[in-house]
Amino acid sequence: MSVFFDHRADTGGKDAVHTDMAWHPTMAILAVAHKQDGLDNGEVQGLVNIVHDEGDALEDVKVKKNCAPTVLAWHPTRYILVVGWENGDMTIWNEQEHECSSTCDTHKAPLTILQWSTNGSRLISGDERGVLVAWRCDTRGHLHQLQNYQKRSSYTHCIFRISNQDPIYSSYTALARAAVEGDENALDMFGTWNKNRNALITQPSQIYNNESLNCYVGSEDGVIYHVDDKLTLKECATAEGMIKAMLFYETKSILIVVTTTMMLVQYTCAPDGSLSEIL
Repeated sequence: MSVFFDHRADTGGKDAVHTDMAWHPTMAILAVAHKQDGLDNGEVQGLVNIVHDEGDALEDVKVKKNCAPTVLAWHPTRYILVVGWENGDMTIWNEQEHECSSTCDTHKAPLTILQWSTNGSRLISGDERGVLVAWRCDTRGHLHQLQNYQKRSSYTHCIFRISNQDPIYSSYTALARAAVEGDENALDMFGTWNKNRNALITQPSQIYNNESLNCYVGSEDGVIYHVDDKLTLKECATAEGMIKAMLFYETKSILIVVTTTMMLVQYTCAPDGSLSEIL
């Protein structure tokens, strides 16, 4: 039986308006974004606190700006946090390199999505004015722009696709087969798969550098876009209502889409990224 303990998190005080929060996928730390209005100079102050699993804030981490933070995204395996702001800026806080950097020349509107790829070598960012940007993350945690796109609507959700040929998928399949056949070591490793998939990769640096940019992006007007390895963005499907969430069923290459009009739609994904609705 699981036992849960509640801890009050130090997240900015009673006057703070929280805008987003995100748990790190593999570490027991939580990032909480908030803003405070009505300061003495009339400006809005945005702040991101990072707290550990007992709720205490890490005092040496302060990410601040004179505007509201809108979205947070932890790197899947490393101690790197990307913060999107209301003015379009992106802040990259990197504990490993002990640095905090910003990009401020790409987006000019509030950030709405930030999504890392499975291994963390790619990042997708999107804003309210329909600007979508693909980034490459190097081994030091620095972001380099690969391509940017302009569409007509704000972006609401992004999910990366893992194909049957992906080395991660192959490791997962082989491990599952061994676990079913009674391999106790494989069974133990399979149980921790969702905590850290990269633990199963024998050559992480090689796979990290060769990771594909293969993702689906949902928009406010219900359009679903696909970005392929050649950095081509194409419209794949249109759902009824704003895209609220998307899930990818890796085993059968099915994209599951939920909209704000209470619609749940399933699409089969072709190798080229095109979608066919399952009726």
